[in-house]
Amino acid sequence: MSFDRKPRARGLGVPFDGPCGTANAITDVPGVLVGHNPPTQGLHTGVTAILPLGNVTRPDPAYPNGLADPDHPGIDTFVLAAWFTLNGCGEMTGTTWIEESGFLEGPILLTNTASVGTVRDAVMQFSKSQQPQPIDPDQFGLYLPVVAETYDGWLNDILQFQGAADMVDSAIKGAKAYTDSHPAEEGNVGGGTGMTCYGWKGGIGTSSRKNVKIYAGLPPPPPFQQIGPSAGYTVGVLVQANQGTYWDLVVRGAPVGREMTPPSTPDVPPPPGGPNPSPHGQAPQARRSRKSSIIV
Repeated sequence: MSFDRKPRARGLGVPFDGPCGTANAITDVPGVLVGHNPPTQGLHTGVTAILPLGNVTRPDPAYPNGLADPDHPGIDTFVLAAWFTLNGCGEMTGTTWIEESGFLEGPILLTNTASVGTVRDAVMQFSKSQQPQPIDPDQFGLYLPVVAETYDGWLNDILQFQGAADMVDSAIKGAKAYTDSHPAEEGNVGGGTGMTCYGWKGGIGTSSRKNVKIYAGLPPPPPFQQIGPSAGYTVGVLVQANQGTYWDLVVRGAPVGREMTPPSTPDVPPPPGGPNPSPHGQAPQARRSRKSSIIV
């Protein structure tokens, strides 16, 4: 995949807290891989796949030492999991199984609102194609895939239902860990292809932080130091950002959005009263009508 790489905020000198991992990405968590379908001419949508255990599968005689063929990613995996929704009405499949069992089985897929069903079915078909033949239905685990969505209908012809099976296949098979030589793919990639954020182009973002062991009497590490995999724990995050109005954009306390009105909303004024929200029930129509969401 190739795309125009934009500088990251930390690289521009924005002072974020905490030491990040080697790639400052979710793949700094050992075993986690991320993939996006390659860009397709004329399509403004896509699929992003997060593999929690990379190429590791549950023990099976067909996969010696628990490792699948590199050309056939192992996605039939169990990891501890939970989920939470702050508010809103976005769709995420497979959450009942997570809530009742405490496990995530297989990858997490991100796409657009209208393609949730198509992507869900495609994940099951992909998982089926990776199983030893003949398949025992009692041993086939991935019946409840996790697929989440945000709405990209402003930039994408969403009713064409373009989240196709080949996007799922390429996103899963192309999943990789980010490194210094292969930095994180962000923004206009995969499921984030058609997303907008605070009135500007949105999409996929990722970061990581190291939970460093601090001993009494010793100073903490420099806040921007990148440290190796042997120190403490790593917390990784990936988002599909499709939220917000421009006046809500604040970076390190600076009301950036109010100083940089995006060209997409030149005639929509911010609410009165500075950065504080309007009284309950008195927000302007623009705020009430701006439906938005973010998957984290």
